Amino acid sequence: MKKTLLLALLFLISYSSFGQKIRFSDSTNRWHYYLWGDATIPPISIPLIDYYLDDTIIHSLVYRTLKHGYGTNVFIREDSVTQKVYAIWTTPPGNDTTEQLLYDYNLTIGDTFNTTLIKYKVTAKDSVIINLLTYHTWRMHPFFVDSSILVPGNFTNDIVVIEGIGSINDPCFPLAPFSFEAITNLNCFSNRGTTPPLSDTVGRYFNNTTSCTSTFGLGTNNYISHSNKSIVLPNPITESSIIQLPYSITSGTLTITNTLGQDIIQSQFQNKQELLIGHLIKSPGIYFYRVSDNSNGELFSGKFVY
Repeated sequence: MKKTLLLALLFLISYSSFGQKIRFSDSTNRWHYYLWGDATIPPISIPLIDYYLDDTIIHSLVYRTLKHGYGTNVFIREDSVTQKVYAIWTTPPGNDTTEQLLYDYNLTIGDTFNTTLIKYKVTAKDSVIINLLTYHTWRMHPFFVDSSILVPGNFTNDIVVIEGIGSINDPCFPLAPFSFEAITNLNCFSNRGTTPPLSDTVGRYFNNTTSCTSTFGLGTNNYISHSNKSIVLPNPITESSIIQLPYSITSGTLTITNTLGQDIIQSQFQNKQELLIGHLIKSPGIYFYRVSDNSNGELFSGKFVY
């Protein structure tokens, strides 16, 4: 009898710890991330944290107030029935209270996700295990950038989204896309005071032990000096233009996409740090490229003109 009661108690503890799926609007969520950039010498690396404050009512709907970045308040509403998360990003002057779609957990490969200035296309869908439960993940690639953005090259990066956690850049991305010559990267997510382990590597800092890394400072220095950047030289391209990568990739995939989101080039390569692309493009236009490191999941992307 005692053994049965003990097993039942262990089951209840396990259920209470792992049985409840993480929701993006959970008031205990904490997102720790870094704003980094190499536009200055020495490079900047600024720690940021997002967390929930109180609830508020806007347009007769209840929103949870998210303290974001340097102190901006973003109002979050999650609809568990439709599996969507909405946000109100109040912007002066006038403090616009228009609700925008922040995350849609129904997306599948080929679907598009539209923001005010950028349109994304889902290029991959997968899943990870968090506390014994399955969570979907998505990779989305930008295929349209509004010309009113002064530096569109900073908005050509793919984003990865984890159900319940959000983007691995920061929780308000893609509504808060990359700044000029700077980028944010999520390095720690906590829920109910613990850091949930993930089953697979997701992004640069998540691993299968914990969603936080104890050596993030070192990782940040490596990340900045390594720059995690690729560059097209020269650009606009000529017959001799190359994509220069930050390190030699043992096994990789090159994908070139046009402004309609169509993949026009996809090729495999091995042991290269420079990829000749000038001879591949035949028609004038704007193109986006993605270079995948098949060994560790790193992805490099950018834009060029022909």
